[in-house]
Amino acid sequence: MRLKSILSMWLVYAIQGAMILHYLKATGLRLGLIINFGHYPKVEIQRFVR
Repeated sequence: MRLKSILSMWLVYAIQGAMILHYLKATGLRLGLIINFGHYPKVEIQRFVR
């Protein structure tokens, strides 16, 4: 069960990464951030550069 939740979390991150890269390309912007507040008390920040 643990492996299944890890794989589903990885899939969500992969989809979010693909989406933000698509948005960066469509808008012409170079930098995008995904901020996850779900890891209390820490915040997880992913930075994407096109």
